[in-house]
Amino acid sequence: MNFEIPALAWLHDYDRAWLRGDLVAGITSAAVVVPQAMAYADIAGLPLVVGLYTALVPLVIYAVMGTSRPLSVTTTSTLAILTAGALHAIAPGANDAVLVSATATLAFLVGGILLSASLLRLGIVASFMSEPVLVGFKAGVGLVIVVDQLRLGGNGAGRLLPTCRAHALSLGHRPHEDRWRCRLPRGE
Repeated sequence: MNFEIPALAWLHDYDRAWLRGDLVAGITSAAVVVPQAMAYADIAGLPLVVGLYTALVPLVIYAVMGTSRPLSVTTTSTLAILTAGALHAIAPGANDAVLVSATATLAFLVGGILLSASLLRLGIVASFMSEPVLVGFKAGVGLVIVVDQLRLGGNGAGRLLPTCRAHALSLGHRPHEDRWRCRLPRGE
């Protein structure tokens, strides 16, 4: 199997005149991505610094190993909610250290699966899926996430609505708490 580092293919052709525009684009993107990633870490119930790692580390790795220039590599609200659901299902009431460890394990497992799929060239499977199937799948995933978040009973992330509602109802009654914080509960 032939292994190449994609950045080596384009780095020697990089024109220094592009550097200024690339720096402006990078700084502008960071102004949006960094606070967004920290907020997503908070949604997942993780320390905010984890959001910084999820914003910066994948970008550096993709800059060296990536093959698609227009691809966006960042965290999303969907990933934050799915991660929160998985974490709170396997480690309800856990402290930050356990949640960070579980998150790292989850990231390595997902990365291993994606790497295996890449080595087996399973990306070709996507070409056999029609656009309506992909749109339906995306809509279905979104609907499952929304329904799970609005569910009033159950464990973990399914109690987001009552938690946010409790925060909203208590805005005037607890001035010492962070009034705008609404995170997933950490267990029963």
